[in-house]
Amino acid sequence: MRKLLVFFSMMAIAAVLSVNLTSCGDDPIPAPTVKLLADIDPDDQYTVNLTVDATDVETISWDYGDGNISVGGMNHSYKYAESGEYVVTVTVTNASGTAVATADAEINASIQEMLAGVDPAGKIWVMNRTPAANDGAGPLHPSEFNITLPFALVPDGDALAYVGFPDEYDNEFTFKPDGGFDVDGVNGWNLSTQIYAFIASGQTPPGNGWNQGDLGFATISFTPEANASWTVDEDATIAMDVMSDDPATPSEYTPMSVSYEGVTQVSVSGAYFGILDMSNNVIVEKITKDEMQIVILMHTEIPDQLSIFTRITLVPKQ
Repeated sequence: MRKLLVFFSMMAIAAVLSVNLTSCGDDPIPAPTVKLLADIDPDDQYTVNLTVDATDVETISWDYGDGNISVGGMNHSYKYAESGEYVVTVTVTNASGTAVATADAEINASIQEMLAGVDPAGKIWVMNRTPAANDGAGPLHPSEFNITLPFALVPDGDALAYVGFPDEYDNEFTFKPDGGFDVDGVNGWNLSTQIYAFIASGQTPPGNGWNQGDLGFATISFTPEANASWTVDEDATIAMDVMSDDPATPSEYTPMSVSYEGVTQVSVSGAYFGILDMSNNVIVEKITKDEMQIVILMHTEIPDQLSIFTRITLVPKQ
């Protein structure tokens, strides 16, 4: 009898274990959960660092908002090809369901992108026929660019028409994302300083391209080097000795030392940007994707000494 009771007891325990094991196997797993953080990388404004907080994940997929998607991976970084406002979406799934989280990623354009765009062919800039109110020219000052008027160079308003070269608004400056650069005078002539045209032509007026203006400008034919290039320094210091062409003393030049600190300088090799001169000192004062103002340090009558600055506005070619 005792053996029979033990037998039945063991059978009961086995039955309970069987029921419990079967019940555990039938319990569904919880549906997944997910949260997403997107932070711009402090060392690269085009890279976003993605941080996921998720549970019960079997599969994961990503949509970066720029047309690119991927499968797999948790925390990682993603680099965008161009600026813009993007929505990053992460989707996690398991047998019990799906969870989705999104995060905004605002990618600001670098000055390189604003200058050159992202198309390998580059971005073409031309001088704006409607200049900004403070476009013009003035004598060099020790640490800033203030236009002193009246000043017999380029006043506020339509600068190129004022100096007799309204056709030179067609000069094209192409910045390429890979650092390549091109300049095209389009009509065969490029806007230059009068002294550059005089020296470059061997002190002989270059035919009908001379078109001497009365305020220190001219036009001259120019062919850029095949491998012309550009670079930009967003924290440059330009320090040098100059001869300032002060309108208060029109027949004299004032020697001074200038220092322009923390400026954004565009340097061009094998060509020029803005106005053709013996040197090409160009400072970008303001820039967006749709407009930029530059300051060009130039020579007037002294070939080895800078003496004036000209501020002009450029826009992308339409």
